[in-house]
Amino acid sequence: MSRKPIDQQQPTECRQAIWEWIKARKAPFIASDLLYDIRLDASSINEYLTGLVNAGYLERTGNFRNITASTYTLINDTGHDAPRVRKDGTPVTQGRGREQMWQSMRRLKEFSVDELKFDASIGGVIVAESEAKSYCAAICMPATVILPYSAP
Repeated sequence: MSRKPIDQQQPTECRQAIWEWIKARKAPFIASDLLYDIRLDASSINEYLTGLVNAGYLERTGNFRNITASTYTLINDTGHDAPRVRKDGTPVTQGRGREQMWQSMRRLKEFSVDELKFDASIGGVIVAESEAKSYCAAICMPATVILPYSAP
């Protein structure tokens, strides 16, 4: 089953829904409990749970051969946003550069492409000059756009 684009997903069809479900439980759970409430296939749920365990967000006890029969406990609650992790527990960095550029734009207010690139290149994420230029071009409306005035 291929993943739908994020703008086409329902609230119960993404990793954020899994994370919110786990946080709401506040108690140990088994993976099969998630299958009844979250509209994702079992392999997607198991892959995310494995990533959360490997990254240190969840602790797994019980039957290690059968992932769905294992008991999981939340041990590292990082807040509202679901951790972006791969199955091996490493963080997902895709999209971080744009996220950091947006934060830099909000903080700096006025900037050059070089200043934006430098300010957003933190935390192991390197923003290329071409990426900073294309991001600025995509979100900035040219100042020369003048809409015609029509009298009411």
